Amino acid sequence: MADAVSADSSADDDGPVVDGPVVDDDEQVVDDEQWSQAVEIHLRRIAPSLLPGGAAVQTVDLLAPDVWLLHLDDGGCVVAKHQFYGLLTRNESFDLLQTELDVLRYLRKSGASVPVPFGIDPDGQFIFLEFLGNRTLLDALEKTGTAGSIRGVITQQLYIEQLLANTSAWRDRVIPGGRRRDLARSWKRVEAIALRGLTEASATMGSSHKMEMLIPLVRGLHEMVGRTPPVLGATDYQPRNVMCLEGGRVAFLELGKLGWDWTERRALQYTTPLESNSLPLTAKREFLQELVASFPDHAARRTLDIHHLFFRLVLAAQDPRKADLELLLLPLSDEPAMASFRHHLNDSCPRVGV
Repeated sequence: MADAVSADSSADDDGPVVDGPVVDDDEQVVDDEQWSQAVEIHLRRIAPSLLPGGAAVQTVDLLAPDVWLLHLDDGGCVVAKHQFYGLLTRNESFDLLQTELDVLRYLRKSGASVPVPFGIDPDGQFIFLEFLGNRTLLDALEKTGTAGSIRGVITQQLYIEQLLANTSAWRDRVIPGGRRRDLARSWKRVEAIALRGLTEASATMGSSHKMEMLIPLVRGLHEMVGRTPPVLGATDYQPRNVMCLEGGRVAFLELGKLGWDWTERRALQYTTPLESNSLPLTAKREFLQELVASFPDHAARRTLDIHHLFFRLVLAAQDPRKADLELLLLPLSDEPAMASFRHHLNDSCPRVGV
C-alpha cells in the first residue's frame, strides 16, 4: 500500500473532532484559485490536530474533485475529502460527515476492508482518511482487462452488508431517498425506461415488430425482481469507489450515504466499467462470468441475471449502440424467464448475437 499512514489505536477510537471554517464569512464569491488557496490554508491548520502524532502538512495535491492528498512531514500521506452537501445534513440523523466517520469506524473494528478514518472537521466539512494508493477497481479492469479482483470485491461487499444488517441503528441513518419505499418508487419507474430501451434497441436493429413479444417478458421480470428483499448498504456503487491494494486485497470507499438496494444490483454496478468503450466484449464477458461465480447461491444468480437485463436496457434507452446488448445473450443463471428472453432476443435480433 503506497504511502499509507499507519493505523494505530488512536485512529479507531473516537479521537478529536475539530471545528473550523474553510473561508471567511465575508459574503464574497470566490473563484477556483481562491477556493483552492483557502482549502490549503485550512487543511494545513486543521490536519495536525486530527492526525495521530500531530504531523504537519508539507504539501497539498488535488486528487479528485473535492479530494486532496496531504503529504506530511513524517513521510506519510493522508486524504482530506470535502463533503460538499454536508452542511445541509448537519446534525441530522443522516449527517453525511458524521455517518461516514461512524460507519467506517464500525466496519474497521469488525474487520471490513475500509480506510482508517482519522477524524472530521464539521465546520469545514472535511473527513480525514487513510491513503490507500491511486489504483481503483476501474483502473484495474480497464488497464488489465482481467477479472481477478472481482471475487474479492463481492466477498467484501457481502461482508459489509452483513455487518450493517447486524446493527439496527444504521437503519435510522439512511439518507433521504434511500428508504425502502423510495427504492420501490424508483424501481417502478425503471420499467418504463427499460421498455423504452427495448424500443430504441429494436429500432436500431430494424426488428421492432419481432421485439414486441419481449415486452411481456420484461414486465414480468421487472415485477419478479421487485419482490426480492433489498438490503442496507452503500448508495454510491461504482468501480471508482473500490481501491485495489497490494496482495490482491480491495477496500471500499464512499460509505457515508446509506440506503436500501439489492445486493446484486450493487455488485453489478461496482464491477462494471461504464465508460470503457475500448474494452473488448470478451473482457466484459469475463467480468460478468467472474461476477456470477462470486455468488454460489442460485437465487442470487437469478436476481443478478435479471438486474443485468434492466441495467443493459436502461443503458439502451440512452444510447443502444453503447449498451453492449450482446452481453444479454450470456446465460448468467438458470432462471427460466431469462432463458426465454435470451431465446426470443436471439431470434428477433440476430445482429445482437455474440
